[in-house]
Order: sequence, then structure tokens, then C-alpha cells
Amino acid sequence: MTHERGDSGGGDETVRTDEAQAAGEAASTSGTSKAGLLAGLGGLALLAVSVRMIAASRTHVIFNDGPIFLALAEAIGEGRWDAVLAHPFHPLYPAAIAATAALLGVGLEPAAIGVSIAGGTLAVLGATVAARRAFDPGLGWLVGLTVALHPWAVDFSSDVMSDGLYAGLYLAGIAVLVGLVRRPTIGQGLAFGTCSALAYLVRPEGVGLAIVAVLLLVARGAGDRSMRRPAWLAGFTLVVATAVLMAPLLGALAETRGRFTLTQKKSVAALVAGTSGAVDVASDSASPAVVAALPLPRSSERVGAPIETRPARDVAGAFEALSRALRTALASFRYEVAVFACIGLVALRRRLDPVREATLVVPAIAYCAVLVLLVWGAGYVARRHALAPLLPLTAYAAFGWRALHRRLVDRLSLGHPFAKSGLAISLGLLVVLAGVWGPRDLRDRRIDRVPLRRAAEWLVDREGEGRTIAAQKLRVAYYATGRFVPLPSGNGSPIRETLLAQGVEWVVIDEARLDQHRGLTEGLGDWLQITHVESGSGRRALVLGVR
Repeated sequence: MTHERGDSGGGDETVRTDEAQAAGEAASTSGTSKAGLLAGLGGLALLAVSVRMIAASRTHVIFNDGPIFLALAEAIGEGRWDAVLAHPFHPLYPAAIAATAALLGVGLEPAAIGVSIAGGTLAVLGATVAARRAFDPGLGWLVGLTVALHPWAVDFSSDVMSDGLYAGLYLAGIAVLVGLVRRPTIGQGLAFGTCSALAYLVRPEGVGLAIVAVLLLVARGAGDRSMRRPAWLAGFTLVVATAVLMAPLLGALAETRGRFTLTQKKSVAALVAGTSGAVDVASDSASPAVVAALPLPRSSERVGAPIETRPARDVAGAFEALSRALRTALASFRYEVAVFACIGLVALRRRLDPVREATLVVPAIAYCAVLVLLVWGAGYVARRHALAPLLPLTAYAAFGWRALHRRLVDRLSLGHPFAKSGLAISLGLLVVLAGVWGPRDLRDRRIDRVPLRRAAEWLVDREGEGRTIAAQKLRVAYYATGRFVPLPSGNGSPIRETLLAQGVEWVVIDEARLDQHRGLTEGLGDWLQITHVESGSGRRALVLGVR
């Protein structure tokens, strides 16, 4: 064992000792044998699936975009691919929902949740393998535990939303990328291109992973002449694999839009130009008929609701966009994880590996740049947009946890070898994460929206399907199996005229939010008839007949 004493009075010695101990534990506690590796990955998968299944069972109302994915999956099941490909949402998640429902004979909603859980579990395994390949086997288990219980990772992979599947494919790509940049091969290039293309088919930003990988391989070849040929061959392979798998969707988009485009959602070019870049698909000459039956992402307009404004197109606005994007990214990563990541970087400060750090950090930086553009061009960004590219950085937090654990063992003079073992470190982390994150992971989700769901279900039981319903959220109409009309603010034309012009028969709304739409409160007992009330969790949902 080699010891190196630095300016910190032993900090570098700890790092070197940690690495030596991790290597010495490889055979016994890190599961480097195939059987041990499979058992460890199986245990992590079981933990991830179990937590997400419980979280899903305690999610009382689905994510607001969920009905859109379910409608797309239904259209795929009916063979209406023209409508699906004309829709701005990318098709792989709804296609996976449709396939799962058909294969298992279950409904679309449980199939969607199953796909999300599978994606979240793949993210756990991908992060584990990536950390094992980038650092050492013992660190991989710590990263796997962190991602398996990470509160936002659990939230985003236990609901009807595409982010769980996207994170799984993204992290699988990172696991391949670690080895691809270190020792490029054609096989790894093919595997990575597949992951990147599949991620793109879930969300448009997935193509960015391929772009970053090509840049890393070009830099690898330029910096090491012995790697030039394999790096560039691997890069060519991944470009071809990515392009081949993306081609069907790209062709469909070109046919729909009449020009080449990567997506019908917000484009980077539009964000750079300072426009939202949103595509009004229903107004497109090529698509109004085929998209008419599919819901689009629309929200109600509200009086006095906080509006996320786009920062000004100047230097001050750029800093504001950067600040908002970084705050969102940090909140998504979790502040406590960021603290341990900083500790890990300090512990690693003299052992940094340029290839490893570039592979893990550059994709996150590139993605954060896209988040800045999203704020600057569209005025908003959400935690779910930021999480996937940040999860690989939990490796630094795991390194910080391990370094602190062993330093604490030294300070307490715990001489038993088990105290510093990989198993002890992993068990300690599991106990801490379960205690700190467990209650949040297993909490009731959106229980305050249950009255709205029950009100919508009462309405469909009484009036039947297909009614036109005005509400603040699309999911209300989904639970009422009706046509959704977003509630207007009432700031322009009188709200009654607007609703009647759109054929609205019913309004379903939380009583506390009536004042967010000018004219609703005044209309009670006049043109709005209170037909039914559902109460729960301190909330009252009203079913209002429009006349």
C-alpha cells in the first residue's frame, strides 16, 4: 500500500488508502465475480422496483401530461401512426406503453407506470455500471443505492411520464460512454449509438448525448495518437447507428413539416433566437385532421397566477437565465448530494483523471447549457428536465461519503476490518438514505387533487363519456373521459361567452381557485349551477353545470 502525505495533513493519504482498500476488496465485497455482480445488480433492481411500485401505489392522480401519452399509446394500438408522428411528443414512450399493454393484457395506465418503473430501474443499473467502470466496483454500489432512493428519480419514474424511460436510456448510454471514451471500440460505438437514438425517440434532447460523445472521441483521438484510429472509427459507428435509428422519425417529421427538423417541440435554434419555438401542430396544413383526436399540452389561463417570464436578451438577462437554470439543476440534484459531491471532489483533487472527469462532467455541462437556453428562450425549466444528466455526478457524492466514512472510522479508532469494508460503507449509506429520503419516497402524492378526480369520476358516472369539460388541468377531463377545454382567465371577453362558444357543458374546479378565473364566482347560482361537491384533504371540488 502506498501512502502520500499532502498539504492537508493526510487527506491525500486517505484517498490513496481508499483506492487501495477498494481494490483489495474487489474480490470479496464488491462483487467482481460474475455471480456477485449479478446478485448485486439484482438486489439494486429489486430495491428500485419496490420503492417505485410503492410510490406509484401512493400517487393518487397522474401527472398532467399523462393523458397525452395514454392517448398516443391508444392511437398506436389502433394503428394510427400518422396521428402519432404528427404530434409534438416523441413516440417511443407511448409505443412502449402500447406494447406492454398488449403483451401483458393490462390497461394503458398501469402499462405506462410499468414502463416508467422499468426505465427508472434501468437508470439505477446504468448509473451503477458507469461508476464501476469510471472508478471502482465498490463505488458503483454506493451510486446505485443513491439513484435507487433519490427522491426526484423516484418521483419521475413512478408516474405516467416519459422522464423515467428517458433517464434509463440516458444512464445506459453513460455506462457505455465511460468505456467508449477510455478504450474506443466499434462494438461500444454501436451500443452507445443505440442508447442515444432510443433516448432521442423518447425526448428530443437525447440526440445531444451523441453529439457530446462524438466531441469527446474527437478530443480523445487528438490527444492520444494511439487512440486516433479506434476513437474515430467508434465515433463513425455511433453516428451511423444513431442516424439509422432516428431516420424513421426524422423522415416522418420532414414529411409533416415540409423541411428537416429534429423535433416539433422547442428547437435549440428557436430558443437561441428568443422565441418559444413551440409548434402549433393543429394549425399545420399537413396535420389538422390526423391530430384532431389527440390532446395537446395546454394549460388554463389564470388571473394573478405567477408567470415565468423570459429574461431580457442582454447580458443581465443571460445571467438571470443562468441563475435560474443552475438553481433548478441544483434543486433537482439535491443540495445534500451536492455537498457530498463537493467533499468527493476535494478528496479526489490530486487524483483527477481528465478522461474520466470529461466523460461524466461534459454531458452535464452541455445539458445545463440547454437548460439556460430553455429559460432564456421559453421562460421556464423544470427539475425533471435537469435530473437525468446530473445523476452520473452522484459518483462524486459517493466518493465523498466513502472518504468521510473511513475518516470517521479512523478518528473513532475502530480497529475491526469490517468497519472500513465496502459492505459496511454501503450499509451505512443505505441506513442514512432510508432514514432521510425514505419518508419522502413513500409519501402520498397529489392527495390534495383527489377531490377533483372523484368529482370528474362522478360526472362520467352520471352523464356518460364524451362531455365537454372546462378545467384547469387536462387530467380532470381524462378522469371524466371527456373533451378538455382549458379554463380562460376571463380577462378578455366574458368567460361565459368563451365557454359557450367552445361547447363547454361542465366546469370542474377546486373551490379555492374560482377567483383565478374572472366571472366564475359571480356566475354561481346564475349561469353556473352547483351540481355536485367532493371534499377531502381540506379541499372542495365543484362540478358546475353551464347554462
